[in-house]
Amino acid sequence: MIENLKFAYETKIVLDIKKLEFEKNKIYAILGANGSGKTTLLKILNGLLGTRKFKIENSIYVHQNPLLFSGTVFDNVAFGLKIRKEKNINEKVKDALKLVGLENFENRKSKNISGGEIQRVAIARALILQPKVLLLDEPTANVDKQTVRLLEKILQQIKNKTTVIFASHDHHFAKRISDKIIYLENGEIENLGE
Repeated sequence: MIENLKFAYETKIVLDIKKLEFEKNKIYAILGANGSGKTTLLKILNGLLGTRKFKIENSIYVHQNPLLFSGTVFDNVAFGLKIRKEKNINEKVKDALKLVGLENFENRKSKNISGGEIQRVAIARALILQPKVLLLDEPTANVDKQTVRLLEKILQQIKNKTTVIFASHDHHFAKRISDKIIYLENGEIENLGE
């Protein structure tokens, strides 16, 4: 639950949210025009901006244009597990890539894959760490229709374990996939839609 969230860049207030509640295992879409505060809200929820007071525990943020490390797809997806010194990394990477429809991509060079594939590798890299909340910034930007459909399937599959909160301009995608839609206008919540 978020109450009385105010955030400004210098003197311009970009968010002024009285109350906002997220339930477990649901998919939330945050819709609004450019500059309405969507990305700022996601970054605050992930603790990247503002005070840590509004940070959602165990959340991972996937940027609109995710950056992959040089090297292979495997290196990218395994990165967080290696830092944590986890076991069965090979098996977990295979499972994560299968979930996002990129089986047998382990040895592909990250610089040789498409925009939609980069997005899916970034999602696999996030999901392999089993976050309670996945925050996605414009997941359907710069991807083709086939990838959009695949993203819908992936997000529906994971919602029994992971709450998904995404910011988007894509009203059709949001309406097809979300349990709740949050409309932001000038940093304020206009209304909540089921």
